Amino acid sequence: MQQLGTGEATAWAQLLDYWNPRLYSYVIYNGATEAEAQRLIHSIFSEVVQTVVGSLPIANLTILIFSIAYQQILRYRQQTLDPALKQLPPAIQLADPDDDPWAGFFHTFYQFTPEVQQILLLHYLFEITLPEISQIVAQSEEVLTKILRRAKFSLQSIERNVK
Repeated sequence: MQQLGTGEATAWAQLLDYWNPRLYSYVIYNGATEAEAQRLIHSIFSEVVQTVVGSLPIANLTILIFSIAYQQILRYRQQTLDPALKQLPPAIQLADPDDDPWAGFFHTFYQFTPEVQQILLLHYLFEITLPEISQIVAQSEEVLTKILRRAKFSLQSIERNVK
């Protein structure tokens, strides 16, 4: 972190090498196109640079990066997707839940609010711990535990079909 704060090029290159694929996956799972994903990743890293350079020491880079990504994704989704339509990414819209169990999973997944979707992605896909997610999304661990239980219950029947 100290090397990032002083602007050391090697530290920033390592940061980009490690985080770019993770952020790309996170953005794509939120329905962004390739061009939108590149724009969002650039915006996320720009905000990370602004936060790290010249600020107080950052204790946890994962929390910082995913906090910024979480906020940017929610803004992106508010601007681009009509929440009333619960718009699914095109590949999922075309899939038949009766023929493809993963399509059923994603149809159910996209029925959750964008905030709940982000919590699920952070926890299950990126294996971010509950205390870290709590800081990222500004919710208590107790609230997050309830959200995860309800979501798991909703997805369990579909999960059995996928396996």
